[in-house]
Amino acid sequence: MLGLGLSLTTGGVATPAYVVLAKAFVSRVEADGGTVESFACLKTDMAYLTSNPAAPAGYTVEWSAATVGSSAEFRINLVGGAGYAYTYAVTDSQATEVTGSGVMSGNIQAVVADLSTLVDGQVTLAVYLTGAGGNGNVVTDTANLVGYTGLLDTYSGAAAAYSLRLLDTSYTGSAVRVRRASDNAEQDIAFANNELDTATLETFASGTDAFVTTWYDQSGNGNNAAQATASAQPKIVSSGSTILENGKPCVEFDGNDHMPNGVGTSTPTNVSAFAVRSMSSYPTAYKTLFNYKVFGLTYNSTGGSPYGRAHIFKTSEGVGKSDDYPTTTGQAIDTIINKTNLERNDFAATLALGNTYSDGISGIGSWSGTSQTFVGTIQELVIYESNESANKSGIQTNINDFYSIY
Repeated sequence: MLGLGLSLTTGGVATPAYVVLAKAFVSRVEADGGTVESFACLKTDMAYLTSNPAAPAGYTVEWSAATVGSSAEFRINLVGGAGYAYTYAVTDSQATEVTGSGVMSGNIQAVVADLSTLVDGQVTLAVYLTGAGGNGNVVTDTANLVGYTGLLDTYSGAAAAYSLRLLDTSYTGSAVRVRRASDNAEQDIAFANNELDTATLETFASGTDAFVTTWYDQSGNGNNAAQATASAQPKIVSSGSTILENGKPCVEFDGNDHMPNGVGTSTPTNVSAFAVRSMSSYPTAYKTLFNYKVFGLTYNSTGGSPYGRAHIFKTSEGVGKSDDYPTTTGQAIDTIINKTNLERNDFAATLALGNTYSDGISGIGSWSGTSQTFVGTIQELVIYESNESANKSGIQTNINDFYSIY
């Protein structure tokens, strides 16, 4: 007679029950035309199952909420559970796992799991208990993971927002549209795990260079920055590899590149801007990271137009500033608050609003057809038509948490 935990004696040799069961299973599978890849693994599984048949009664697990964040709590419930060891695994839709273990201190054990490496969407929790009362079967529960919070989710109301990371979790469009040099074909490149999908980008580039033809506005206002002229398009892929700044994708401007947009067609009384850039050289003349139509600028006027341009990295101009420019050529967060509040912030950057002009063109990068250039990389530019002084610190912290600038 064969039963769990028993042995079958043949010719005076005791054969463990799990071996007999494993061999019988293999025979049945092979008779049906199948194969068993590893008899050793099968024996191990059978040994575990036959030697641990009991399970704690009334044992459940549950997430603390139907929707969880990157730091997510779940509970293990078992009357008399103190002393039981638990092992858990949380799996996302791409089969990526986060695991952990511990010991229950009572009937209810709260556990906090770090899900920051998982993809947003449904996640499945599986828990296994072991202890003096027997080993438990795996018990599961599911939740919706929303582990990522974009800058605009917290600091909304931007007039325009360009970035190679997802800034608003409600935004469903692409990050950029690119052109490859080999045949001038174009393709939209979306986000993957809340960042630019560099795998798709590099597959499309196919070993050649790629340039940004459109940098999509994530604010919801449709102020996309677009450039149809190939010679004025900034580069994003070089010889098949995504251009990086501090380990993250960037858009590279060579001093001739400019991307016009539709920002600033209204007459805002306030303008605040936040940019992630890296300059290649110290400014010796006007350096323009972006141009913006700003209402009511009267200083340094060249004709009294009600519009002006927001110049960044310029010398010898702007509200008492003289030859005031960044002290570093590297990556920095640049900030302008409330239009005329010029500042040298903690990140070695200076911004200045310059002359007023009647043309009113706005855009990212060098001022097209002039000596006002920008040579370097840009990863993010968010513009508000409001005074964001109260949010300045929070916005800068959000940016730095992602880009690790300082």
